[in-house]
Amino acid sequence: MILLAGGFYAVSVLAGRQPVIALAGLAVIGLILWGWLRLEKRQATPLFEARLLKGEKVATPLLASFLSFIAAYAFVLLSPIYLQLVVHLDSRITGLVLMAGPLAALVANPVAGVLVDHWGQATLMRIGMAIMLVAQLGLVALSGVGEPWWVILWSVISVIGTALFTTAANTQIMTGVTAAHRGAIGALNSLAREVGMMLGVSVAGGIYYGILSQTAGKMVTNALRQPRAELILAQRGAYLVASILLGVALWQLRRRIK
Repeated sequence: MILLAGGFYAVSVLAGRQPVIALAGLAVIGLILWGWLRLEKRQATPLFEARLLKGEKVATPLLASFLSFIAAYAFVLLSPIYLQLVVHLDSRITGLVLMAGPLAALVANPVAGVLVDHWGQATLMRIGMAIMLVAQLGLVALSGVGEPWWVILWSVISVIGTALFTTAANTQIMTGVTAAHRGAIGALNSLAREVGMMLGVSVAGGIYYGILSQTAGKMVTNALRQPRAELILAQRGAYLVASILLGVALWQLRRRIK
């Protein structure tokens, strides 16, 4: 985890300044992970058993969860910037606006648990992911008009989708293996979540400041004093990539989970 966190942070810092070096860094991280997995396969008692991912009932929701956390953390990084620099809310009001999502989660998560028990994991995973995709496309359309109500609306809708998807996906993952392997698959699920969070911040930040740098014609490492239109454009680029990731996740769920 320390290696991954440090690697992704370094890549995000270099993404705008030295994109070739950043890509090379990602390749090195990928090579290290590949080598570690190859080594694990030869061990009598491996830390990670790759065969656990051979079943679609585990691998597909795990991949979808990973992609969803990458997408979700674009909002975590960019929404305070948008509300303060584009909408011009002060930090106190920004904090109150961003509380809408967590407050909605207090209701959405228990309800999601009941719905999963009655409707099953596969249906709820697809519905939840579709709702998350709609919310993400709503974030792409943000223009600074009608705020902060649009941010509140899309954040609450995203939380509802996330609650439905993650509850169903976690249930599917944990019940897709035998009791002897539930600890290992639970740890892998947590790892996918943590790496997704780190990678989401790195990817969103790299895209956001990369677009700002391109439009400014110079290296931009601070969103302060940037033109309003360029801040919105950079944000849309990051949210659009997040939407594509959610679209891929939904496609995989519809294709592989029956």
